[in-house]
Amino acid sequence: MQWGNLFSIRNKRMSILQADPFTAKRRNPYLLGGIVASLVIAVFVTMEPGIQSIFGTATVPIEFWLIPLPLALGVLVMDELRKLAVRTWPKGPIARIAW
Repeated sequence: MQWGNLFSIRNKRMSILQADPFTAKRRNPYLLGGIVASLVIAVFVTMEPGIQSIFGTATVPIEFWLIPLPLALGVLVMDELRKLAVRTWPKGPIARIAW
């Protein structure tokens, strides 16, 4: 779910399409590397039996891995709507309270 938040807060006014995290001009290689590293660590800690005993974790069924995806998409969509309102009405109340 934090991935949706991460992509949404990269810029306070520009859409994710305008502030494309994958092009050379706006890209942050550490951002994408961090996302991949966090996923690898999460899978390793929850799926590797030896590591499970160290951290006291258990195998997580695949359906539980997929639950945060629509929530992350919801965070991203809501913030994109906020950014659209800020761009449309730059002096409006939403623009004044937006970080």
